[in-house]
Amino acid sequence: MPISDLLLRELEVEAKSTRAMLARVPAGRLDWTPHERSMSLGKLAWHLASIPRIPARIFAAGVFEISNARPAANVTDTSDFLNELERNLATARETISQLDDAALFATIVPLPATYGTSADEVAGDERRSDVTSG
Repeated sequence: MPISDLLLRELEVEAKSTRAMLARVPAGRLDWTPHERSMSLGKLAWHLASIPRIPARIFAAGVFEISNARPAANVTDTSDFLNELERNLATARETISQLDDAALFATIVPLPATYGTSADEVAGDERRSDVTSG
């Protein structure tokens, strides 16, 4: 089975729960922020609705450029979240269905081995002295 088939199935599972979450965003609370340094609920919801289009942009460009990232739209109608999600899901489905296994394994964004401090190690692969290995 091609990897794209597995990804399409996973996309549908995630889409179902994302739809449910976006449908529950209260229209009167779009400017609420969970923390003073956080994006508003409306911008966070728009971000969730936009995520499915990101891989399509990356595969189309052949590279991931953070400088191409755009801020979330200012949305006042919560139905826009679901509409945006559906548009982006259609784009994601089309992109994924066109990719073969080799394309999916292409390195577009080289990732470091770790992202920093974890429960067992600090950045630079140094062992933490306060953690015993098990």
